[in-house]
Amino acid sequence: MRGIIIVIIVAALCVSCGTVALGLPGAIIFAINSPLIQIIFGPTALEQLPPDSMWPIAIVITLLWPIGLIIGYLVAYHGLSPASRSGRIGLWAGVILGWNAILTFGCYYLGRTG
Repeated sequence: MRGIIIVIIVAALCVSCGTVALGLPGAIIFAINSPLIQIIFGPTALEQLPPDSMWPIAIVITLLWPIGLIIGYLVAYHGLSPASRSGRIGLWAGVILGWNAILTFGCYYLGRTG
């Protein structure tokens, strides 16, 4: 119980610091995942986004990515937890990376069509 409370507090701090930073964490996450967008949707995929859509995308990702911390903790330590510590940490990191990819693709799709 104590662990999940700590993770929720860390996630809340990430959201508040990211909001003060005007979406910079979301912009970094989007930039890291942008090669995947170009691989899946084509080399000119990012050019299909309206020029003024990047800041809202960065803000949305900044506000939502810490949810992956909580989901990853619950999966790794209370759900499908492997026996080893490194397995749990790897599972937690995998859930966070997967969540960030989902956010990036979702925001790209909504920014392109919206």
